[in-house]
Amino acid sequence: MLKIFGACIIIFSGYSIGNFFVSKLNEKLSFFESFKDFVIYVKNEIKYSLSPPEKIIGNYNSRGEFIKYVNKCNFFLDKGLNFSQSWNETSYIFEDISGDLNEIIRKFGAELGSCNSEGQIAFCKLTEEKINPYIKLTSKELNEKRKVFLTLGACAGAAAAVFLF
Repeated sequence: MLKIFGACIIIFSGYSIGNFFVSKLNEKLSFFESFKDFVIYVKNEIKYSLSPPEKIIGNYNSRGEFIKYVNKCNFFLDKGLNFSQSWNETSYIFEDISGDLNEIIRKFGAELGSCNSEGQIAFCKLTEEKINPYIKLTSKELNEKRKVFLTLGACAGAAAAVFLF
């Protein structure tokens, strides 16, 4: 009885490892989607209130993954850095973001506030279009790999249980 219980725990542990990798993909997708939501928010704020980037960032409130990025940028703004410097400093902290996407985020912050409102709105739309392929690719990757990770985790746990007993 104890061996069966131990084998079940090992199989469940393998399944949990697979679930861990699925959760990492979910976080990545959530980050991309919340960045897109942020860009849409910024675009709407520029369009309807003509607020400067510092005020837009300060008023942004969301539950998405990108709020960590925005909060860090606010931290640098509170230290006295201007918006461009704050955004740039924040981008170096979040180095684990894939290279191309990190470049899109850096460029978004660098260009924000550097031209008239129509130009900023157009740049926000362009950034939205640039982020969409990342969202689609990550969503597709998640759908394809979810079952693979979970199944491989459970199979690895079952194999370990068989070898141990």
